[in-house]
Amino acid sequence: MNKFQTILLIVFGIGAVFAVMVFAGYIPKPTSKSSFQGSGTVVVWGTIDDQQFVSYMNDLSDSIQNFRLRYVPKDPNTYEAELIEAFAAGKGPDLFFVDNENMLRFSSQIQPISYSVLPQKNFLETYAPAFSVFLANNGILAYPFLIDPMVLYYNKTLLVNDGIANPPKYWDEISSLTENLTKRDTTGAFLQSTISMGRFENNIHAKNILILLLTQVGNNIVTLNKEGQYVSDLATHRTSIGASLPAVVTYFTDFASPDTLVYSWNKSLPDATSSFLVERVALYPGFSSELFNLQQKNPNLALAVTDIPQPRGFTNKKTYAKVTGIALSKYSANKETAILSIQTIASPYHGAQLAKTLSLPSAFASDLKANPDPSLAYQSVLQVAALRAVSFRDPNTTQTNSLFRELTQNILAGGADADGAYDRADANLSFILNRLNQSNVNSINSTDVVVPTRN
Repeated sequence: MNKFQTILLIVFGIGAVFAVMVFAGYIPKPTSKSSFQGSGTVVVWGTIDDQQFVSYMNDLSDSIQNFRLRYVPKDPNTYEAELIEAFAAGKGPDLFFVDNENMLRFSSQIQPISYSVLPQKNFLETYAPAFSVFLANNGILAYPFLIDPMVLYYNKTLLVNDGIANPPKYWDEISSLTENLTKRDTTGAFLQSTISMGRFENNIHAKNILILLLTQVGNNIVTLNKEGQYVSDLATHRTSIGASLPAVVTYFTDFASPDTLVYSWNKSLPDATSSFLVERVALYPGFSSELFNLQQKNPNLALAVTDIPQPRGFTNKKTYAKVTGIALSKYSANKETAILSIQTIASPYHGAQLAKTLSLPSAFASDLKANPDPSLAYQSVLQVAALRAVSFRDPNTTQTNSLFRELTQNILAGGADADGAYDRADANLSFILNRLNQSNVNSINSTDVVVPTRN
């Protein structure tokens, strides 16, 4: 009996240890033989043609046992047209990349993921705050994948040459820097500019910078109401904390107005990116994804990266970010496997590795709060930027680009006061959003998609 009791105690002891290890996650829980493991090939369309990114996606597909991923990189200039044509012909991909600039245009082709699968609270706790633009009333329109926050690139040599030890932390500091950093010849032509702000003609980031300035003072530009309709948030001329929104727009245009003391930029200059690369502009607001490209195009450039400037007196620091997600096509014939593919591509490990190939921070809040990798230059700056970032639900990027461009041109031309030009911009944005709401692009099939269990 003593020997039997001893054996019994050993068996129970081993069982208890095994149970603890399973509960703690060291040993996977046993699953049913019927657990779905995926099958077939999942076609994924995206606009990223980076060699390292594509190679990683191919290797990832090879590592999967039960199904395959086929990533198809598309030209960003024709991507939307190709998607529309493919969906119309019934030949679209199972999964496709969307971002905050085209998500609303394709919402009728997206199968939303029900909040019963991933509760909204869990979503907000898991991912960087900027990804909240992917949340709709009937579910999640895209799984968070990539975040590209705006940062401030600056030329250390140009600043040091004028006795400036540190880059500006606040926007009003840039105004005071223009006296030294902006240089002109005897005819008044710019030899060196402080910052490339004020015009749309030669700055591809003009709209993004303007959106950044507005969101920093608390305006979301486009919001989603309880009825699931998108409405303009530009209607008020002041935020809840008193910031004048027309004054924010005027701050932007002042850098391109010859009548101001901060005049530093005009449409006759080369584009903002080229001007920064040839050391003719000291400060360049740009995106994190540009870092590698800037370094490669001019290895001798004394380039550094810091946080985007903030409006003085605001406690909540913000920047703007483009966010990319992976959407499930409502026309996919292999939805269950497509869901497994999303979970694989956008998992914490693979998602972070794919982001690194593009010099981007992780989409996961826990990664952004962790200690940065010391081998990655400026990683800490990018992580902080991603945590502070907000994004913008763009109803139609072409139309809103024209809207904001017209807003700034009207102020620069002097044909309208800032308040009047701002009111017209609000009316134009409301018109765009009303058309979007009337077309019922947000009234999509909300049938729950059940996420299969993986072994």
